[in-house]
Amino acid sequence: MASDSAAQEKADGLAAAYCDQHGEPDPARAPEILAHEAAQNVLRHAQAQNRLHHAWLISGARGIGKASLAWAWARFLLHYGDAPPELAARGLGVPAESRAAALLARRAHPDFLHVHPEWDARSRTYRQSLSAAALRRIPSLFALQASSHRGWRVCLIDSADALTPTAANALLKILEEPPPRALFLIVCHQPGRLLATIRSRCQMLPLKTLSQESVAKILALYFPDMGHAARRELAQLGQGSAGQALSFARAGGQEFYAQTLQILQSLPQMPYEAMHRLADELAQTGVSQAAPRFARFAELLLGILHRCGRYAGGAPDVLLLPERQLGEQWAQTMPQSHLAQIWSQIAALAQRNAALQLDGRQSLLACFGLVAEGLSAKNMN
Repeated sequence: MASDSAAQEKADGLAAAYCDQHGEPDPARAPEILAHEAAQNVLRHAQAQNRLHHAWLISGARGIGKASLAWAWARFLLHYGDAPPELAARGLGVPAESRAAALLARRAHPDFLHVHPEWDARSRTYRQSLSAAALRRIPSLFALQASSHRGWRVCLIDSADALTPTAANALLKILEEPPPRALFLIVCHQPGRLLATIRSRCQMLPLKTLSQESVAKILALYFPDMGHAARRELAQLGQGSAGQALSFARAGGQEFYAQTLQILQSLPQMPYEAMHRLADELAQTGVSQAAPRFARFAELLLGILHRCGRYAGGAPDVLLLPERQLGEQWAQTMPQSHLAQIWSQIAALAQRNAALQLDGRQSLLACFGLVAEGLSAKNMN
């Protein structure tokens, strides 16, 4: 037990170099951008041609590096201004001694504003909403001249998905009359849910999910002592999201994954001892941690169900190697539509758990109950 605790402390220490004060991966400290070369080139060419739009909507799945790209571009622009290196020098890197980069890392650059949801100490997660009050600091950023000769002022909003209706309208008003030499970098997971009028005033910059190789490289930066095989498995579980893979690494996701598969293979017979053991491990750091740790478990479970559903629908190569037995078993007993229904029920439960900050242990047991009910109902038909 002591060795497990020491190993976790070591892992936390390694990851903390690139995490914020709450232990969450911090895009402001991301050491380098290991993907999205095409998007970096779009930004570089727009600046080189003096066609840099005042607002960029950086969109894509969660955890693929949208915020990291936005921070990297802010560093690049605030360091170089209108005198960037030649386009032949790829990427958005700045010198290690960059004063702009140092100020941004401390959230102290006078020409930069980061608008984001507040930290909730009770739930130990960031809040789900971004109110209009958070946007009231934006006018003051642009009220004065830029502090440096480079002249740019940058506002990064992460993420627009959290905007309340009032906040969305407040942002729209600002975007309609942008100040000179102002740049808005707006991170968004689901741009289709934004006001169409906001989207119309932004230059769209969609990002693709990451390759497993890129996710593994990012894991190596945060966890340099992690073995190659472990990084590869976590990269697979991340499904193109480095953020998800990092969350799994911090929350013991590989162990949860193995235990979850074992329980799923026993259903619809309920292995209560194994289920309660996993539920207790989920909350081993205290009740205050149970809800966010359950979110990691729910992502794992939904990923398994999603891949098994696709396999049942005729996609042969989607299953991870440990899931093959389960996927083949379910493909013979349940159609894809039935698995999709179970997936929807668990997704709704996970969303409700996050909104209400329920005890993750009880929610975990409820998830397995939903799968067992689905399997029992199918076997009775």
